[in-house]
Amino acid sequence: MKKSEIMVSMPMTTYEELLSYKENMQKLTDDILACFNYEFAVTENRLEFDTNKALKLAKHLLPVRFQNKSIIKTE
Repeated sequence: MKKSEIMVSMPMTTYEELLSYKENMQKLTDDILACFNYEFAVTENRLEFDTNKALKLAKHLLPVRFQNKSIIKTE
C-alpha cells in the first residue's frame, strides 16, 4: 500500500502534535550525532566523541532547577 493510499482520520491538532514530536526527535538525534567527529573514522578506524558538547546538550535537557549546578564527570 502506498503512503498516499492510507486514509488517516485524526484531528488536525493531533497530527500537528505528532509532527512536532517527530521534529523534536530529529533535532535531538542530530544534536547527539553532532557530538561525534567522523574525521578519522575511515583512515584510523576510530570515532571521537566530544564530551563537552554532550554535557552541554544533557544540561540543557535537565529540569531548570538543576541547570545551574556543576557537573562532575565520572568514569
